[in-house]
Amino acid sequence: MRKILSMMNVTNNNFLKRSLFAGILNLALLHVQGQPGILDNSFGDSGKVINETIGYIYASALQKDGKILLTGYGGVNEYDFLIMRYNADGSLDSSFGDNGQVVTLTAEGVFLLQVRDVLVQDDGKIIAAGEGYRKIYNPYYLEDVDAVLIRYNSNGTFDSSFGVNGIADYDFGDDDERAYAVTLQPDGRIVMCGGSDQSWLVARYMPDGSLDAGFSGDGWIRTSYKGFDQAHSIAVQPDGKIVAGGQTGTSADRTLFVLARYLPDGSADISFGNNGTVMSDVAAGGDKITSIVLQPDGKIVATGAAGNMAGYAGDIALVRYQSSGAPDSSFGENGKVITVAGTRSSVGQKVLLQDDGQIIVAGTNYNLYGDGVPADFIVARYNKDGSPNTHFGENGIQVTDFGGSADYAYDALLQPDGKIVVVGFIEVVQNPALVRYNGDPVEKPWFAKIKKWLHKHGFTWDDFPHLAGNAVTVERSANGTIFNPIATLTTHRRNQSNNYFEDPAPLTGTNYYRLTAVASDGSNITSNVLAIENDNASMIKIYPNPVKNSLQIEGLPGTQKTMLSISDLMGNRKAATIVTAGTYNWNISQLKSGNYWLRIESGSTVVTKMLVKE
Repeated sequence: MRKILSMMNVTNNNFLKRSLFAGILNLALLHVQGQPGILDNSFGDSGKVINETIGYIYASALQKDGKILLTGYGGVNEYDFLIMRYNADGSLDSSFGDNGQVVTLTAEGVFLLQVRDVLVQDDGKIIAAGEGYRKIYNPYYLEDVDAVLIRYNSNGTFDSSFGVNGIADYDFGDDDERAYAVTLQPDGRIVMCGGSDQSWLVARYMPDGSLDAGFSGDGWIRTSYKGFDQAHSIAVQPDGKIVAGGQTGTSADRTLFVLARYLPDGSADISFGNNGTVMSDVAAGGDKITSIVLQPDGKIVATGAAGNMAGYAGDIALVRYQSSGAPDSSFGENGKVITVAGTRSSVGQKVLLQDDGQIIVAGTNYNLYGDGVPADFIVARYNKDGSPNTHFGENGIQVTDFGGSADYAYDALLQPDGKIVVVGFIEVVQNPALVRYNGDPVEKPWFAKIKKWLHKHGFTWDDFPHLAGNAVTVERSANGTIFNPIATLTTHRRNQSNNYFEDPAPLTGTNYYRLTAVASDGSNITSNVLAIENDNASMIKIYPNPVKNSLQIEGLPGTQKTMLSISDLMGNRKAATIVTAGTYNWNISQLKSGNYWLRIESGSTVVTKMLVKE
């Protein structure tokens, strides 16, 4: 018996050891598979997607439903506007265009050459920005190239309400005009930047595609700095000011970083840099900004290339500026970070900002020294101070080889779950390519969670500790982007067991609210953003109250159905009706005397009021 027990113990011990080893191995594999910077195996083929279509991909956009748009040029003729849409798993979306692709050769007499940037409106419509031409003498000589915007419906068809049958094509005075980047203002106006011959170009369009005469008088600005000027990236600040980033210089390999900031009317913002312009010599070579992003604190982060290694690309440059345009001395070395990836040359093509302040740069890693691989995708992640984030990839850098003769990355997206999508093409037969990396699911550091206060036009919250100051600011916005302070809550007020704020004069339409404060570590923090409709249902009046038999209800939305219901304080419904008028006289004589809740539900708005029946 002792021998049997001994053998059983040995067997059990071996089993436990094997199980423990297997468990540790599985945990290790899960950790590696989920490690930030590692390819996401749930996307495409082990994280990679290659399309057999001929296509040069320069830009991308993420839809609200998680679908991914890729744009550039390609198709059968190779030089056509190309838009592709992928599902969240990396497969082509067959509901878009022709099996996931829209190829446009010509529209309104314009031969469309290539898309440089793309964005998705809140209504799902797609705006593609690039260039087209009116005349062609041969495939290598184009005349009268114009910056072009096209708006598509969500299914890939032309939006005929935009420009002329979907296309906005304007001549800004040169034979060689190109749109490199496009963004939206909260009011729906479209801001574009690019180049006009060798001049800097910024233009603003109305939502219908017409030029906005309220911007610099005629809708566009063309600026010459040093003779080789191009604007590659554009952003709109919460205060409505417009920031453009690009390059200027005497030649393509002797250029500087350039930032220009404009007031909402298109005039130069003289409070920024030198009369609205900042020029930076980053590494004494071919320096250029390819992408900018705005931080919530007003600082501007720019990436691109710095220097000119052997006449090729340079190294990844990352520069952070104060809101005034001065270098941010708390970032890198006097505001600059130069990333050298081994012995290869690199360029940053896109900069992204995580909610926690970490910075992501994606671009291309070039071969200069004969290592056998001409180019690969590269992604780097930095901490808030510009130092490498060593938890990402290998010491903050991840390089991906698709196996082609050369792999070029031109754009990147940051998904809400923290995953990173990088897009471009591989130079075997110029095939569109995209890759997805794991990231850190970053939760926004809310210090308070505000919730709708149904009885009034306002909100409530739980108590929030760990604040440095004695006050919390209530901020309101009409568009969810530009917030302005409207009230201050003192320490005594915010420590009450029932915290609430009621807006005494809400704006017409939707109001967006948030709380801001200073944390104990000195950083600025915000709550979540809450949208509250200021429609007729939230301004409802009832009288008399107390009421005997007939209750008058005013302020109902007469254009849609409204559900009215009366319940006792235990939640038991006693009466209900549906009305479509703006006022309603309700006979409630059948109710017993007592206190009741009146619930008014119209669309997404619910209002409850206390009712006393005599």
